[in-house]
Amino acid sequence: MNARRDVRNRIQSFIDNQLENCIKADQKKCRILSEFDLQVSVNRCLRKYFKSEAIKDWYILNEHYFRKVTKKTRKTKQGKKVTWVGYTPDIVIVHKKNAGKVHKKNAGKVLIEFILELKEFKNPSSPSKLSTGLSHDLNKMVRSLKKIKKIQTSHDTNLQCYIIWCVSEPRTRRPKDPKKIQAKLKEEIDERKRGRKMNITPIVINAFYGKKSNTKTNSLKVIHDLKKVQLY
Repeated sequence: MNARRDVRNRIQSFIDNQLENCIKADQKKCRILSEFDLQVSVNRCLRKYFKSEAIKDWYILNEHYFRKVTKKTRKTKQGKKVTWVGYTPDIVIVHKKNAGKVHKKNAGKVLIEFILELKEFKNPSSPSKLSTGLSHDLNKMVRSLKKIKKIQTSHDTNLQCYIIWCVSEPRTRRPKDPKKIQAKLKEEIDERKRGRKMNITPIVINAFYGKKSNTKTNSLKVIHDLKKVQLY
């Protein structure tokens, strides 16, 4: 149990402190033009880290589907109709319990340890799109977490969630400070939690914010030229 906790802490430390630099490197190389590209980048960074640390029995799942995590109520002619709605985060990291054992009772059971929601907008400076897109993901995550935590098969878990927003602002517009956006997102998350215990951390990444350089300027221009002609 302590070994699993140690690995978990190392993975969380990587996401908190090193994943951002890995994504920034891909940003500067014009590898992130869409949300799908961001998912590929994050997945590649995580797998590279798992391999370097020889982490076993931990798995990175893409578009993992959680069944029946929230209820949706709508009015019909016959009255109210309640249906269950699923939740599909971009990336889920799980740990296989009782690794190496073959008992049928324990086979296939896993602990959900990390959930990552990713955002990258074609036009990130559009206030309405930002508000709608980010709020939608935050709402889904907060509504679903309570149910997801209940399905865990162990009390020794501390489900950690992240919403990662990758920003590439055009040069013609004032660049937004990633730390200020991050602080604003944290306020919105706290409002939605309403005192409930949920570990949700926002991470806002913009490799082009700060000191200007020719490399950054050229990369940013290429990114927006590619987005403009929709080559991704």
